[in-house]
Amino acid sequence: MGFLDISQLNYSYHTKAGETKALSGINLAVREGEFLAIVGPSGCGKSTLLNLIAGLLKTQEGNITIEGAPVAESRDKIGYMLQKDHLMEWRSTEDNIRLGLEINKMETKEKEALMEQMLKQYGLYEFRKVKPKELSGGMRQRAALIRTLVMEPELLLLDEPFSALDYQTRLSVADDIYAILKAEGKTAVMITHDIAEAISMSERVIVLTSRPGRIRKEIQVHLTMEDGKPPVKPSQARSAREFAVYYQQIWKELMGDDDER
Repeated sequence: MGFLDISQLNYSYHTKAGETKALSGINLAVREGEFLAIVGPSGCGKSTLLNLIAGLLKTQEGNITIEGAPVAESRDKIGYMLQKDHLMEWRSTEDNIRLGLEINKMETKEKEALMEQMLKQYGLYEFRKVKPKELSGGMRQRAALIRTLVMEPELLLLDEPFSALDYQTRLSVADDIYAILKAEGKTAVMITHDIAEAISMSERVIVLTSRPGRIRKEIQVHLTMEDGKPPVKPSQARSAREFAVYYQQIWKELMGDDDER
């Protein structure tokens, strides 16, 4: 049993045109503190899976539990970071970060102190009074992450969190967010189309098949640098000795999925 457990999960969308099966027979355990990446073809059910874990969609068949409790009873343990930062342009950085606390009536002195600490720790304290338009893309993503983390979730779900950024900023922000999540000791599940991103950030990569999404392959990631030590950040991980081997392995699995259709 893991921190997050998914067993025999099936999910279908129903419309007037009929049934579309999105996920089939998903079995997955994520241990506490693990960073897991999920890749797969477009439309394979990655976002559906994340929405089911978050409790935004109700399970039809199978079970999802967090520390043994159903997701419906564990919503306060889950943080969800989307592709876009969704910062409100009329609110300051700190007021955007405070939004979740306001909605959930959690504006305590302890939470305010935590927010201030995170703003200082992650380089946004001097920008706390400015509007989002004055922040760089990377700073906006950091603000969105702090907004999620100040709620103190135990599980963080990341839905292609860097896809709206240019390549250089994407690498820098990936390093930032990876460091923050490791420092906070969070369990994280990220979906991405970027194979390099999946390898460089995660400890394990799950490859899904085309729709209906099934687990095609689980790949444990162990990267080492020339000195024999593991990389300390994702941008460095791309130079690891094993990186190209993992890339080719995952690419082959994804292309093999095309060959079988």
